Amino acid sequence: MQYLQRHSLIESAVEPIIEKETEAESETGEAETKAPLPNLNDQEYEVLQALAKGEKALRTRTSLAKQTGMTHAEVSQIVERLREKNLVAKKEMKKENGAKIHRWSITPKGREIVELFSDSAGGRS
Repeated sequence: MQYLQRHSLIESAVEPIIEKETEAESETGEAETKAPLPNLNDQEYEVLQALAKGEKALRTRTSLAKQTGMTHAEVSQIVERLREKNLVAKKEMKKENGAKIHRWSITPKGREIVELFSDSAGGRS
């Protein structure tokens, strides 16, 4: 009898933990899955990786172009596409003279993608 009481106490203590750590089912009865990874070409991934691994959190298109070996125009198009995919963010700033400037940063979603590819078999090539 003592065994059954102890087993019941352990089970009642463990049940909330199991429930919390168990994946929920969707209305269709299938386990919830993460959103699919966005389709990135090699240049987009290279810019995303440069943003993730750069020394500064806010980067210029010029510095990204120098780091990746791409032209300023190529980087401009790429960061806009990455922004549309919510992988990078654009921050508008002002110089002392009032002129607007833009800096680019990686979003948590973008960083997650870089880490995912870096962790996979040898990373992306």
